[in-house]
Amino acid sequence: MSLCQALIDIESSIRTRIGYPPLAGATKGNSMNTGIYKQGQLQEHFKVGERAIVRETYYPSHSDYISQVGVIDIFNEDHDPWLTMRNGRHVCATQLEKVEKTLETLEVGDVVDTHSSVGDKTVMGVCGKLFFLSVTGLPDALGAAWTVARMQEKGFTVKGAETEETIMTVKEIEDKLKITNLRIKKESK
Repeated sequence: MSLCQALIDIESSIRTRIGYPPLAGATKGNSMNTGIYKQGQLQEHFKVGERAIVRETYYPSHSDYISQVGVIDIFNEDHDPWLTMRNGRHVCATQLEKVEKTLETLEVGDVVDTHSSVGDKTVMGVCGKLFFLSVTGLPDALGAAWTVARMQEKGFTVKGAETEETIMTVKEIEDKLKITNLRIKKESK
């Protein structure tokens, strides 16, 4: 058992005695397909520079950062990741969850797909609920501030994020695009 696991088990034991639930890291195994990874699995599923949600921490003093997103800086000799949090604090984690890219979780450098032939927009800054996006197709030129609601209204999506498959009939496409007599041409190979 590693020192990290021993500390988790000790803290869980104390939490149980005072009426709090044990830490998730003290339980055996990993829930199937939860996207949460524990000690021994972290370096296989995450890499330096990747964003992740902290689910358990090595040090009890870092527990304020549980459920927050950080960026992985390094993996120590025990293969535990150290993350930099938004306030600049460095946190050692023993359990992480993958961050799903959504409009709500955009960060500087993320690319927003505008579904325009002109190009995409790049996130240049974030302030509260405002996202400062570049001019479409010009990643270095500041465009305007956008809210999540407005981006959703315009049909923007996060580039690289998995999107659900959309299945529509020809009639539904005609109605959506406000056209008539749509015919689908078969592509030649």
